[in-house]
Amino acid sequence: MKRKIVIRLLFVIQVFFIVSLSSKEWKTYTSMYQTTAMCMGKDVIWCGTTGGLLAFDPISRNFYSWTNTEGLASNRVTAITCSENDEIWIGFENGLIQLFDPVSSSWSLIDDYRNYRITCFALTGDTLFVGLNVGVSLYLISRQEVKETYRHLGEQIQVETPANEILVANNQIWVATDEGIAYSTLNYINLLDPSNWINVTLAEGLPDNKVHAISIWSNTLFAGTEGGVAARETQDDWVVIHNGLPNVDVVDLADFNDALGALTSAGIYLWNGQEWNLYGTTLSKGMCFVNDESILWVGTDRGLTVFNENQNEWEYSVPNTPGDNRFSDIAVDQNGTLLCCTAQPSGNGFSIYDGMNWSVYNRFNLPTLQNNDIVSVTVDYSNNRWFGGWGSGLIRMKTDDIFEFYNAVNGYLSGIIDHPNYAVVSDMTVDSSGTLWLLNYYASNNEPLISVTGDFTWTYYGLQEGISSTLLTHIVVDSENRKWIGSGPPTPQGIFILDDHHSPSDKSDDPPVERLATSSGLESNEITALAVGKDGSIWIGTPKGLHVYFDGVLNRRYGPLSNNITALVVDGVNNLWVGTAEGLSLFANDTYSWSHYTTDNSDLADNYIASLFMDNNTGILYIGTNQGLSQLTTPYSEPRDDLSQFFIYPNPFIPTTESLMTIDNLAWNTSVSIFTLSGFLVRRFSSNEISGKRLLWDGTDENGEPSSGGIYLVVAYTGAGERIVNKFALIR
Repeated sequence: MKRKIVIRLLFVIQVFFIVSLSSKEWKTYTSMYQTTAMCMGKDVIWCGTTGGLLAFDPISRNFYSWTNTEGLASNRVTAITCSENDEIWIGFENGLIQLFDPVSSSWSLIDDYRNYRITCFALTGDTLFVGLNVGVSLYLISRQEVKETYRHLGEQIQVETPANEILVANNQIWVATDEGIAYSTLNYINLLDPSNWINVTLAEGLPDNKVHAISIWSNTLFAGTEGGVAARETQDDWVVIHNGLPNVDVVDLADFNDALGALTSAGIYLWNGQEWNLYGTTLSKGMCFVNDESILWVGTDRGLTVFNENQNEWEYSVPNTPGDNRFSDIAVDQNGTLLCCTAQPSGNGFSIYDGMNWSVYNRFNLPTLQNNDIVSVTVDYSNNRWFGGWGSGLIRMKTDDIFEFYNAVNGYLSGIIDHPNYAVVSDMTVDSSGTLWLLNYYASNNEPLISVTGDFTWTYYGLQEGISSTLLTHIVVDSENRKWIGSGPPTPQGIFILDDHHSPSDKSDDPPVERLATSSGLESNEITALAVGKDGSIWIGTPKGLHVYFDGVLNRRYGPLSNNITALVVDGVNNLWVGTAEGLSLFANDTYSWSHYTTDNSDLADNYIASLFMDNNTGILYIGTNQGLSQLTTPYSEPRDDLSQFFIYPNPFIPTTESLMTIDNLAWNTSVSIFTLSGFLVRRFSSNEISGKRLLWDGTDENGEPSSGGIYLVVAYTGAGERIVNKFALIR
């Protein structure tokens, strides 16, 4: 019977997940590797993560996930608890709380604690005790109101000390903090008065004042601290329980098979009342754990793990997500596969998404990587995927399992000063001839710019060619095949412009390298982003503002959300997308107007934009932030040169609220008309109404009335006189 209940619940979860996506232009991808909180539901394990909410079926080992584009109020979950009727209380880093009913797929939002941080929950009857970064609050569920908030938990604990865990038992409330334990009775006492709280610290026998967990086992109260575990012997005395437990940080406590389990920085230890014994083998970076029918599931920084006694090893279940929430660079290859870099420092390699599954590559499964800080990516005309990183240098991914490495050790790159084997590739691009250009950041040989031609000829540029900085951070190629190279801190020198005359291996015909700097009109010599417009303009981002260089003239542009420009990209119809430290801005090329996206008015994952990539074939904009990757479906795909690839789908077309007909592969300056077979005009779209190469039609006529079933003609015609006709069936 239980298995049927599991299947039914997970079916509801799946249906809700699919329906949520269908009506959204936004989609968020986050890493859910790092578990922050767990609770055991009736059928699944619910996990809060740094990237959203997970439901894990321990029988099938399947994950189901939610982010802000599937109904979640935020993506950084910091607390979670399950009610008796299997409703899920979810707390977030920004202070929001949600109640999720997985059976009805309904969400309820509580915003009374906005701008605080939810740290933990304790649910008892109609009362929800909410742990905050400023103490503990009492929330009355049936009245949907905050009754009171306790900011001073006793005379020995500072005002507004965060609560790490709350335990309610035997009509008492216990609160773990970084300054000890606070407890009090719940018998109508005024808990706003700090004198009504009793504190337990080192003086009462705790091994450390930083208490992370509290649990009752065998009628005894235990505290997990940064220095071990203590048990309460009497009301005023605590004793440290050694007997086999090393002096390690204890992050969680739980009952397990008639023993007390302590999750520590060295693994799980079980207390049987006499001694501690290591459970399984050592385990690092465990965050929390739950007991599922005598099976311990541990939340870690790379998914959930359970000990396999037959194999004598920890067995991991990893969610189908990217490996990191920081996205420093993005690209899409010729197969439509999404390529994502993480960040520096403390990155997690790079992630690849084929539309169904994420594959994460790091030193764990690709040990030949020298470092996990992969920060740049590009794709060449042969569909080789190139990744650049800190320490690892340059990586060519020829297939999913064939890699080639070019670094300081094998002589292709130069290491940074003082670390000759530590090579950094900060950015890359491919020019019109297919030559790969890469920036060997801080190269000790003073040749930070490198070209790699199709026949694998490597040519190095630097001080001798007029590039006087090795701190090169960004590179783009303009419509004349010139290379625009931005420099960064600590001693930025603006932009270097190299014209290699389409012959990178021959420097003899190169004109002198040009330079743009503050003396040329830039607000800052630090270049944070570059992009090339389809009209030949060069867009330049700095921490002090946006500039555009066109036809030999440099101008300042105003209008983005912030002057701190962090990323730039031009879409298929020459609109400019501007990433800033405060959100995303769009400069419309046809109207010269600005619009803006933030977490307040959109499903953007975070306001700090780290990278931008526009897939001009699909019109999908990828927005990398430090808290996830946002995907925005836009109409701004790049029009074709002609109508030779024109087609429509689906055919036959059955109009619904969720289904539109796509008229695809339109050329620049194309108009579209839809006629009946008798020649009656049903709908006309002028070229001004069409953005990009794709037009969507909902099956209505010029008056917004539904068109009847039958055979129709689609006529597309360009301003240059090209014309094409296709036939389709509409079914009602």
